[in-house]
Amino acid sequence: MKGLVLAGKNHIEWRDVEPPKLKTPFDAIARPLVVTPCSGDPHCIQTAQPVFLGKVFGHEGIGVIEEVGSQVKDFKAGDLVILPTVPAVWRSRMAQEGLAKLMLYSTDTDDVGYGGFFAEHTLVADADMNLAHIPENITMEQAIIIPDVLATGFSVAEATDIRFGDTVLVIGIGPIGLMAARGAVLKGAAHVIGVGSRAVTFEAARKLGVTDLVNYKEGDIIEQVLDLTHGQLVDKVIIAGGADASQIFGAAMTLVRMGGIISSLAAFLENETVTLPNNQWFYGSRDKTIKAVQSQGGRVYLERLIAMVSAGRIDPSIVVTHKFHGLDKVTDALDLMASRDQTIMKAAVFTE
Repeated sequence: MKGLVLAGKNHIEWRDVEPPKLKTPFDAIARPLVVTPCSGDPHCIQTAQPVFLGKVFGHEGIGVIEEVGSQVKDFKAGDLVILPTVPAVWRSRMAQEGLAKLMLYSTDTDDVGYGGFFAEHTLVADADMNLAHIPENITMEQAIIIPDVLATGFSVAEATDIRFGDTVLVIGIGPIGLMAARGAVLKGAAHVIGVGSRAVTFEAARKLGVTDLVNYKEGDIIEQVLDLTHGQLVDKVIIAGGADASQIFGAAMTLVRMGGIISSLAAFLENETVTLPNNQWFYGSRDKTIKAVQSQGGRVYLERLIAMVSAGRIDPSIVVTHKFHGLDKVTDALDLMASRDQTIMKAAVFTE
């Protein structure tokens, strides 16, 4: 079959790769129908990290099932499903300890194409636990955003323990930051402040309930936020983007109140060491909590998100700004993501 393979630094190519085969009776094989590049994919291409080298990549997709193992009970050939961005290992000790999402099938195999969605077919581990049916009242544009962007944004909103009346600062309002902001609104935040710079994200932020916006290109983030809050520190901070980890974490530590929470889902791949303004948490004694958050995975969580979309509580398709048709257009979508075009949030590629 055809698959898009990471061949080296700044080098991707379409190759004929071995079609996936069922590894266990719990697995399924699906044909991706809609895929979308992640904002992190261009960096993976630029750096050619060894874990991805020589493999089909792509981790955001929806598809149709073509084959299931003998022990798959709830899915069958022809079902339209959300493919798992986080294919957790549910049959593990870690799962019983509540950490299934930290045990990913995609990291314990060297099989080319295993879990990669930029291909004609993909293998899904433990189908009953990792897939989710797409109901008829959800569009393809909505569904494609659920498994990664919406799941990650809502996961961090939950992890940040947002309460009614909180003031929440979201640093980085790209697609995931926007979903995190909407999650904060739904969790009961009274004020949600979004930090970004692009007109397209500012417009979406207002529609999603963000109450105030800060343009980091127009001045110091800390000064602008304190001006909005009349000098009051915020209750919670969500870090969903930024170029300099030390600068962003320093601003978050400065702006969050004593007893507040900072949750980060951003991948600062260029910084190996992060420095913090130690005086801002009084040398470690002011109960300011820093969390690193990974998206929740699994069928149950996907079905909860599907319920939110079905009920009209969130329309994740708001971040789909571009569409392509044909599997070979994945490379065009990747180029667009890497271009830093000011109008791009997410590009949906319809494979057929």
